[in-house]
Amino acid sequence: MTASYDDPTTDEKFYARALGILVGPSRRMALVMRCGNLAYWLSVMAALGWLASQVIDRDPPVTIRAATVLTPHLRPGDPVRVSYTLTRFRTCATDLTWSIYDGAGEIHSFGPLHIEAAGLPAQETYTRAWATPPQAAPGSGRLRVVLAFQCPGNYLQTLYPVTLVLPDLPIHID
Repeated sequence: MTASYDDPTTDEKFYARALGILVGPSRRMALVMRCGNLAYWLSVMAALGWLASQVIDRDPPVTIRAATVLTPHLRPGDPVRVSYTLTRFRTCATDLTWSIYDGAGEIHSFGPLHIEAAGLPAQETYTRAWATPPQAAPGSGRLRVVLAFQCPGNYLQTLYPVTLVLPDLPIHID
């Protein structure tokens, strides 16, 4: 049995001609399509890589090496002076908030205080005075400091900053 093929219809000739024009003997259009496809997928991969690097960048830009209370006994309204030793890895904008837990266990919150860090990464030692409320109850209390960092170049940290809660420091309000 031999297969017989009928003559192509007018529609088949039309579609065959259209396909011949589209990919033609030079195959220029196919090459342009491949290059465009490659450029598209490379840009998608670059955008996803950049977004992934923004998401994984959640390490605090500082490490607190030591925190020493210089005024462990204070009167209500006197500032708590603390000496900090830290290592800074990056220069980032910082929002500071602090809370004083007084002798009655009440929480007095302060801040935020916005600080723009300047200079090169280094190890630093500095002293900071934290305000206390004049109505603080006498007794044993503590100071809690919370740092929220927004590093340049990471646009997700403006929406969701890197937060570092320092260990509570004991104080005594006389």
